[in-house]
Amino acid sequence: MRILYLSLSPIPSRAANSVQVVKNCAAMVQQGHQVTLFGATGGSEPITDYYGVETPPELFRHPLGRVPLVSRSLFGRRTANQARTLLDQTDLIYGRDIYALLALGNTSQPQIYEAHMPPANATKRHLHRRLFSRKSFFRLITVSRALADYYRENFPELAHKEILVAPNGADLPHSIEVTGESSIRKPAVGYAGQLHAHKGPGLILSVARRMPGIPFHIVGGSPEDIQKWSAQAPKNVVFHGQVSQQELGKYYRTWPIFLAPYQESACKNPLRDDTIWGSPLKVFEYMAHGCCFIASDLPIIREIVGSGSARLCNPSRPEEWEQTLRTLLEDPRQQDELSRTARKLFLERFTREARVRHILSGVLPDR
Repeated sequence: MRILYLSLSPIPSRAANSVQVVKNCAAMVQQGHQVTLFGATGGSEPITDYYGVETPPELFRHPLGRVPLVSRSLFGRRTANQARTLLDQTDLIYGRDIYALLALGNTSQPQIYEAHMPPANATKRHLHRRLFSRKSFFRLITVSRALADYYRENFPELAHKEILVAPNGADLPHSIEVTGESSIRKPAVGYAGQLHAHKGPGLILSVARRMPGIPFHIVGGSPEDIQKWSAQAPKNVVFHGQVSQQELGKYYRTWPIFLAPYQESACKNPLRDDTIWGSPLKVFEYMAHGCCFIASDLPIIREIVGSGSARLCNPSRPEEWEQTLRTLLEDPRQQDELSRTARKLFLERFTREARVRHILSGVLPDR
């Protein structure tokens, strides 16, 4: 199938949306589809090296301006003009850029839109209604059940359109061993990810203070964030800085337990709160690597891990995290069981290949 993927993500870039877009396009190509990706001009590095993908899509890029609404509208028009020249050889239009989809207009090809957050204001809600009302609009993809429910309840234009829930997923590591390893690892706790407040670095430090005899290792974070949090950290917390995706696997095999301490957002506008609507990337990465992990007990995380693949704790109660950590650190067998269950669930539901099969299912049933 020939797919045009309309995006406004800068490529290449470390931004999460950029990584997700390129990795999903690569998974489409790997499954035999011909994909042309439209995005914003990012760095100059080849995307095969930058993202570690072996099956890159064809790529068209142009600059994205700095005035959000005007720039995105103009960018969408330029993308649509480029895409229009390829429509004769195209089977499907897949978009994460609503401005480009709207500028492209009705097409003979089905159109799919992928949403990661609700439209946060009246103007954006109007744009969504226009898109959902057109004849060629085929399917909405959301990354969580809560987001799917929001769209179904607030957009009557979707009454007879399909909504599929497809959480983000992650890459499948090339090699991994998740059986019987925990008993030979020294007691330690790890975290890999950014150090923004809603990711939970404050909670990590609070728990570390309660467990001075256990090393806590933090991988990731900008230099500014590391400086901020290290000034507040107890002596048993080690900051390793940013590492490449290829290097992360080594860290996942080093420590027996990892944390995903997402916090409930203090965002005043709930429509901008990704702890309500989003799909936590770090959880998928932990599962892919067969990590034993403890995560915040939030609806978007319960939706993914279910029961038996992780331990869930109240994000506002560090004493609960401490007790759960102590229990797991004393029980390597339980660690290994959680690791195996998480890995099994990931392989069944959350690989990028599984996601692509799901979101493209039934698009062209005659092929």
